[in-house]
Amino acid sequence: MYAFDELPGESSHDYMEMEFGGRSGIVDLYGYLDIFNLGSIESSDKADSDKMFLKIAPRFSLDGITGKDLSFGGVQEVYVSTLFSLDGGEDGTNNSFFGLRADVNVPCLDKVGVNLYALYDKSFGNRDGLCNPPIFNRGEK
Repeated sequence: MYAFDELPGESSHDYMEMEFGGRSGIVDLYGYLDIFNLGSIESSDKADSDKMFLKIAPRFSLDGITGKDLSFGGVQEVYVSTLFSLDGGEDGTNNSFFGLRADVNVPCLDKVGVNLYALYDKSFGNRDGLCNPPIFNRGEK
Protein backbone atom coordinates (compact mmCIF):
# COMPACT_ATOMS: atom_id res chain seq x y z
CA MET A 1 0.00 0.00 0.00
CA TYR A 2 1.00 3.60 -0.33
CA ALA A 3 0.03 6.43 1.99
CA PHE A 4 -0.28 9.71 0.08
CA ASP A 5 -0.32 12.97 2.08
CA GLU A 6 -1.15 11.08 5.29
CA LEU A 7 -2.08 13.44 8.10
CA PRO A 8 -0.84 14.83 10.38
CA GLY A 9 2.31 16.05 8.69
CA GLU A 10 1.66 15.31 5.00
CA SER A 11 3.52 11.99 5.11
CA SER A 12 3.86 9.83 1.96
CA HIS A 13 5.36 6.35 2.14
CA ASP A 14 4.89 2.68 1.24
CA TYR A 15 3.92 0.10 3.82
CA MET A 16 2.40 -3.32 4.28
CA GLU A 17 -0.31 -4.10 6.81
CA MET A 18 -1.30 -7.56 8.01
CA GLU A 19 -4.52 -7.71 10.01
CA PHE A 20 -5.58 -10.84 11.85
CA GLY A 21 -8.20 -12.03 14.28
CA GLY A 22 -10.48 -14.83 15.27
CA ARG A 23 -11.91 -16.84 18.07
CA SER A 24 -11.09 -20.33 19.32
CA GLY A 25 -12.58 -21.59 22.57
CA ILE A 26 -12.18 -19.01 25.31
CA VAL A 27 -9.64 -16.88 23.37
CA ASP A 28 -10.71 -14.01 21.11
CA LEU A 29 -7.80 -12.37 19.26
CA TYR A 30 -7.43 -9.24 17.13
CA GLY A 31 -4.30 -7.51 15.92
CA TYR A 32 -2.33 -5.98 13.11
CA LEU A 33 1.27 -5.47 12.03
CA ASP A 34 2.42 -2.53 9.90
CA ILE A 35 5.81 -2.66 8.18
CA PHE A 36 6.97 0.71 6.81
CA ASN A 37 9.27 1.65 3.91
CA LEU A 38 9.27 -1.81 2.36
CA GLY A 39 11.55 -0.74 -0.47
CA SER A 40 14.09 0.75 1.97
CA ILE A 41 13.98 3.97 -0.07
CA GLU A 42 16.37 6.51 1.48
CA SER A 43 14.27 9.48 0.29
CA SER A 44 11.14 8.13 2.05
CA ASP A 45 9.96 10.15 5.02
CA LYS A 46 9.95 6.84 6.95
CA ALA A 47 13.59 6.01 6.09
CA ASP A 48 14.92 6.94 9.54
CA SER A 49 11.80 5.86 11.44
CA ASP A 50 10.94 2.63 13.18
CA LYS A 51 10.29 -0.11 10.63
CA MET A 52 7.22 -1.72 12.24
CA PHE A 53 4.27 -1.23 14.53
CA LEU A 54 2.36 -4.09 16.19
CA LYS A 55 -0.94 -4.01 18.04
CA ILE A 56 -2.31 -7.26 19.46
CA ALA A 57 -5.39 -7.67 21.66
CA PRO A 58 -5.98 -11.12 23.15
CA ARG A 59 -9.16 -11.46 25.23
CA PHE A 60 -10.21 -14.36 27.42
CA SER A 61 -13.91 -15.11 27.88
CA LEU A 62 -15.06 -15.27 31.49
CA ASP A 63 -18.10 -17.24 30.28
CA GLY A 64 -15.73 -19.86 28.85
CA ILE A 65 -13.42 -19.86 31.88
CA THR A 66 -16.25 -20.27 34.41
CA GLY A 67 -18.49 -22.44 32.22
CA LYS A 68 -21.44 -20.17 33.08
CA ASP A 69 -23.47 -17.69 31.04
CA LEU A 70 -22.61 -14.33 32.64
CA SER A 71 -24.72 -12.22 30.25
CA PHE A 72 -27.19 -9.70 31.66
CA GLY A 73 -29.25 -6.90 30.14
CA GLY A 74 -27.48 -5.71 26.99
CA VAL A 75 -24.16 -7.30 28.03
CA GLN A 76 -23.60 -10.36 25.84
CA GLU A 77 -20.20 -11.52 27.09
CA VAL A 78 -17.47 -10.42 29.54
CA TYR A 79 -13.73 -10.90 29.02
CA VAL A 80 -10.40 -10.45 30.73
CA SER A 81 -8.92 -8.12 28.15
CA THR A 82 -5.41 -7.06 27.16
CA LEU A 83 -3.97 -4.79 24.49
CA PHE A 84 -0.28 -4.58 23.59
CA SER A 85 1.23 -1.89 21.33
CA LEU A 86 4.87 -1.74 20.31
CA ASP A 87 7.13 -0.64 17.52
CA GLY A 88 10.57 -1.78 16.50
CA GLY A 89 12.41 1.19 17.94
CA GLU A 90 14.67 1.51 20.94
CA ASP A 91 12.65 4.22 22.72
CA GLY A 92 9.34 4.07 20.89
CA THR A 93 5.89 2.81 21.72
CA ASN A 94 5.76 -0.02 24.25
CA ASN A 95 2.64 -0.19 26.37
CA SER A 96 0.13 -2.67 27.68
CA PHE A 97 -3.46 -2.37 28.80
CA PHE A 98 -5.03 -4.88 31.19
CA GLY A 99 -8.63 -5.00 32.37
CA LEU A 100 -12.18 -6.10 31.64
CA ARG A 101 -14.15 -5.93 28.41
CA ALA A 102 -17.85 -6.36 27.78
CA ASP A 103 -19.59 -6.94 24.45
CA VAL A 104 -22.73 -4.81 24.71
CA ASN A 105 -25.72 -5.05 22.37
CA VAL A 106 -26.65 -1.47 21.40
CA PRO A 107 -29.71 -0.82 19.21
CA CYS A 108 -28.77 0.42 15.71
CA LEU A 109 -25.06 -0.27 16.36
CA ASP A 110 -25.15 -4.05 16.85
CA LYS A 111 -22.38 -5.16 19.22
CA VAL A 112 -20.07 -2.59 20.81
CA GLY A 113 -17.00 -3.47 22.87
CA VAL A 114 -16.49 -1.51 26.09
CA ASN A 115 -13.22 -1.74 28.03
CA LEU A 116 -12.08 -0.72 31.50
CA TYR A 117 -8.27 -0.76 31.36
CA ALA A 118 -5.23 -0.01 33.48
CA LEU A 119 -2.25 1.19 31.40
CA TYR A 120 1.31 -0.02 31.90
CA ASP A 121 3.50 2.31 29.83
CA LYS A 122 7.16 1.86 28.94
CA SER A 123 7.06 4.15 25.90
CA PHE A 124 9.60 6.72 24.77
CA GLY A 125 12.36 6.08 27.27
CA ASN A 126 10.12 5.56 30.30
CA ARG A 127 11.81 2.21 31.04
CA ASP A 128 10.74 2.11 34.68
CA GLY A 129 7.18 1.58 33.53
CA LEU A 130 4.21 3.50 34.77
CA CYS A 131 0.90 2.00 35.74
CA ASN A 132 -1.89 4.52 35.29
CA PRO A 133 -5.33 4.24 36.88
CA PRO A 134 -8.08 2.50 34.91
CA ILE A 135 -9.37 4.21 31.79
CA PHE A 136 -12.61 3.68 29.93
CA ASN A 137 -12.80 3.36 26.16
CA ARG A 138 -14.88 1.94 23.34
CA GLY A 139 -13.24 -1.31 22.30
CA GLU A 140 -11.42 -2.43 19.18
CA LYS A 141 -13.40 -4.01 16.32
